[in-house]
Amino acid sequence: MLQPNIQEREFGCHAPSLDSLDPTSVRLFHLDLCRVAHEYGVYLLAYEEYRPEVTFSTIECGDTPTARVPKFCESKVPQWAAIVHHHLKRDKIIPSTHPQANEIKHNPNGYEASMLLMYPYHPQFMDNGILIRPHPQQGRHSLEEHFRRCEFYYYEQRCYLGTDHNWQDDIHCIRFLDSCQNADILRTLYNQEKHVPTCQYKFKRERIVTTLKEYIASPAFVLMGGRPSVTSATQGSRATALSATVRPASTGNGTGATRY
Repeated sequence: MLQPNIQEREFGCHAPSLDSLDPTSVRLFHLDLCRVAHEYGVYLLAYEEYRPEVTFSTIECGDTPTARVPKFCESKVPQWAAIVHHHLKRDKIIPSTHPQANEIKHNPNGYEASMLLMYPYHPQFMDNGILIRPHPQQGRHSLEEHFRRCEFYYYEQRCYLGTDHNWQDDIHCIRFLDSCQNADILRTLYNQEKHVPTCQYKFKRERIVTTLKEYIASPAFVLMGGRPSVTSATQGSRATALSATVRPASTGNGTGATRY
């Protein structure tokens, strides 16, 4: 176990900062913060543990089913709370536009401060109107951004409805494909490979974005009428403009022949 001052300094050096105040960014921030906390021996609540009825003013220690940490960690809890608070109150860690920014900075209990940080953007604290939200559409987002937004949407549905998005389920995978640009072409290419045993790995959660990028870059995608992304089109136009400005060198003899 590191000494308290060393532990706090190392924790602060590696702990993340929150860039934007949307539910997806807040969740990713908390997951990164938990990872760093566990690496440096600091207990931090899991994302799923936040509930509206719990303020976390005290962390129960003991051997009971409701206890969050063992009894021998009781003396460490105030130190952990201070470490978390000292990080959250630093400048540029939490955006000043957060509705509870002042309370977070001035609350010496890091666990209460983390609850104040989470509750405006956590699915458990939101109104149940979230259940009627439509599935996210890609629009002008990149595939990576769209995938993250969909992941958070599936997580919200699991919190409220107990549903589980299974990437190995054909219907669930098609649901995601239908929300992407050029959905009809991507589904056609998907249907060509989904029953091939050696291609099953392409449609796992860790590989689906890369697979769609490969589809978009393939000649079959263009032949089927697919349109390249804005980024690809911009890069192509730059390359065309560059090639147009390069002229073949003349031999200088007035013939205009190209020198090779």
